[in-house]
Amino acid sequence: MLKTIGHAALFMAGVVFVDVNLHSIEPLPFWSWSRSKVNWVAEHGAEYDTLFLGSSRMHYGLRPDVFDARMAELGHPTSSFNSALSGMRMHDVVQMLDWVVDNRSPRLKRVVIELHSFDQAIRGHQWFSDQDLEMHAPGVFWMRVCSVLLSNNTWFDKMSQLHYVALHSVSNALRLGQGTRMLQDCLTRARGARLPDAYDVRDGGWQDVATVQLPHMVKEHEEFLTKPAQVEQQLQWKVLRKRIEVLEGGLNLDAVRSMASKLRNIGIEPVFVVMPTYSCDFNGRDGVAEIAREICVLELDDPMPNRRIYDWSFYYDPSHLNAAGSSIFSRYLADRIAAIETPVSDRARLEQAMPAAVPTLQARWKDGKREAIAVRVDGLPFVGEVFAVVSEAADGCQIDGVPVAFPLPPRIHQPMQREILYSAHAEVIASELPAGLPLIAQACVIVDGKLVLASEPVCLEPR
Repeated sequence: MLKTIGHAALFMAGVVFVDVNLHSIEPLPFWSWSRSKVNWVAEHGAEYDTLFLGSSRMHYGLRPDVFDARMAELGHPTSSFNSALSGMRMHDVVQMLDWVVDNRSPRLKRVVIELHSFDQAIRGHQWFSDQDLEMHAPGVFWMRVCSVLLSNNTWFDKMSQLHYVALHSVSNALRLGQGTRMLQDCLTRARGARLPDAYDVRDGGWQDVATVQLPHMVKEHEEFLTKPAQVEQQLQWKVLRKRIEVLEGGLNLDAVRSMASKLRNIGIEPVFVVMPTYSCDFNGRDGVAEIAREICVLELDDPMPNRRIYDWSFYYDPSHLNAAGSSIFSRYLADRIAAIETPVSDRARLEQAMPAAVPTLQARWKDGKREAIAVRVDGLPFVGEVFAVVSEAADGCQIDGVPVAFPLPPRIHQPMQREILYSAHAEVIASELPAGLPLIAQACVIVDGKLVLASEPVCLEPR
């Protein structure tokens, strides 16, 4: 018995010895799809004071050049790099953050981290892929185990996930199957050359999602454009704060606290961001409110106060911003981060709820008799009452600082019926309109009794 125990102890000691020495000869702890960005930060980290970490939502959504330009306009100049990567999950972000902390530049003062689900189930189909093995480092093993136990999955699913985590973590610790790569890395470094797969990173780490022609992403993009009803329903659930029980529970709050503490302890400001999406796929979203009381969390997935970044035309699919949307979002995020240091006025808070562009109005006579006008408006804010105004035209009039093209009082001022969130319609009876005069129609949005937004006027033929 003692002999068996002794052999087991010697075996474990050998495993630990091999593990420690294998890791000590690694020039970087990352070897697959993350190597290029990590190597770029290792070479150029002294140039940046702000880093972004997260998944494809951040990778394709944040343009450092636009963010930096807006921060400079706001009096908070930055030099930023987008270290986010498509396919990254929260535990991967934790591991990347650990490397950033250990290899930080003295200039680094802010890290912006995408906050999302810690659920392990989403990786269950990627057995022993390089991308997954790379991120199951021993340092995050216990955190992964805790996340599995915290999840609201069945115990059968939890045991399956624990098995998955254990095997991948052991494979990472012992670098199983990585011998050829490690030898190549060592030889390359000995020659003084850049590590393989560590190419120059363009556009500050941002990438236009439209250039990623993966079949599943192209399919989601096409369905987003051709089948909007289901996506709009999810957005409506988010606006109405509808409870989705299957998504509740499982947010690893201690892991989030740990990330914030690591940064705060070395004088770096942590900012967590819940990225804007149309989709409802954040397991543990209900836990964000608790952690937001302790650390800075920008909940940009709430469409109500963040209307400006929720126009349909800004999105490539339900989860990713397109190139135009990423520019809008990057400026908006700069506004929100700058507002952490600078108090935001009530007017600025109201403007956050406004769309990025003026609402689009369509108005036409319904029939040849010109007895009714069909009015429809798109691109509305998610808040406020919407009214259709039809009257003769007027010049230079303003209400609550908003220019309007009708006289006061207007001939017709009629409530419009919202359809889902950003569209509304009405049928205006024309009996009160003067005959023989050119007419205009305009849509107006009223919040707390004040006019906050008006569409461009549409001209109508005389009655």
